[in-house]
Amino acid sequence: DAAFFGRSSKRRETWVLSDSYFGALLADWFVWGAIPLRASRAAQLTPAWLFQVAVPLLLLVLLAPAVAGERERGTLALVLSQSVRLNRVVVAKVLTAASAAVLAALPVGAGLAVAAAGGTSDVAWRTAALASVYGLYWLAIAAIALGVSALASSRRQAVAILVGVWVVWMVVLPRVAVGVAERLAPAPHAAEFWAAV
Repeated sequence: DAAFFGRSSKRRETWVLSDSYFGALLADWFVWGAIPLRASRAAQLTPAWLFQVAVPLLLLVLLAPAVAGERERGTLALVLSQSVRLNRVVVAKVLTAASAAVLAALPVGAGLAVAAAGGTSDVAWRTAALASVYGLYWLAIAAIALGVSALASSRRQAVAILVGVWVVWMVVLPRVAVGVAERLAPAPHAAEFWAAV
């Protein structure tokens, strides 16, 4: 929209293209129809990417040594000698991680609540539903991380397994799914699409 607005007058277009930061990017867009790869990658850093990709990686790396680290230090044997079962230790750690995630997400939730307050009640319900789904997603990630940590023999093994799971989950599976979907239902070429429209 801004590019079209800027091109609505020659004076405004000249002013926008002479900008020290955005001018070169817009000139490249007008000439080549593309932006530089760095700018394209920076545009992918959205809150959704942060919540779906970066936060799970952070949870996996931070929680991987939770039980395995205690086992290596010998403190897990001390806890288990007090007639506490391992599954209770893992559940307590999941609840601790969940409460820490809730505390960390409070500012985000407050920001979403303020944004939703300006809209209708429908927006507020959708915002609450989205926040709840992300919370459940992160809780599942934390449970997986602590489960692997409980089964791993060392912190390094737990981190290696969980980072491998994250790579498969976030990098390999989406690409495989796109390839399978394209083979099962190939997208029409642009000419075919516009002819059908």
